Amino acid sequence: MDGTVVDVTRIDHLESLIAEVDRGGLDAVALDMPIGLPRSGPRAADTACRALLGPRRSSVFPAPVRDVLPARSYAEALARSRAVDGRGLSTQTWNLVPKIREVDACLEPHHQLRIREAHPELVFVHLTGAPCPWPKRTTEGRTARIALLERWWRGRWNLAGAAPDDVIDAVALTVTARRMVTGDVEALGDSARDERGLRMEVVW
Repeated sequence: MDGTVVDVTRIDHLESLIAEVDRGGLDAVALDMPIGLPRSGPRAADTACRALLGPRRSSVFPAPVRDVLPARSYAEALARSRAVDGRGLSTQTWNLVPKIREVDACLEPHHQLRIREAHPELVFVHLTGAPCPWPKRTTEGRTARIALLERWWRGRWNLAGAAPDDVIDAVALTVTARRMVTGDVEALGDSARDERGLRMEVVW
């Protein structure tokens, strides 16, 4: 429907989304979660993404090194990260590790034909030519983002079990997914592959 968002649905497990892709039910998925993890050091994609976002760069949490995935506590994850290359690990990134672990377990390199890593804040750079002036958790930030996205969707900006900010992010990522279908995305990073063969890049 020319990129129009017709529904927003909460999905609790990534496996069901990937299964839908494998069945051919989805043409493109823009995923706001690291795909491909470095053995050491930062990913070029994260560095490039932060540079583009300027005042919103703190919304990009650097992907953890792969050795963090087996950790079962923040203390263990921090020790593993520091042992690899001296980098610490923020609590925000640690809170994402269960989902990052799920992504890493579910995705295979061939899935990246249709499932690509993206970032919602890059959508607003694409739409306006500059990062959004306000953080998304402020009233001004939510209002500005919704105003930009209402050309695609005028539905409810809340969903049972999901934070309003997450709904805004989900709608924003449909813009990137639509551009994936038309072949109009640009990849940030050096497209290096991790040890599982996953490309470490962010599209926008």
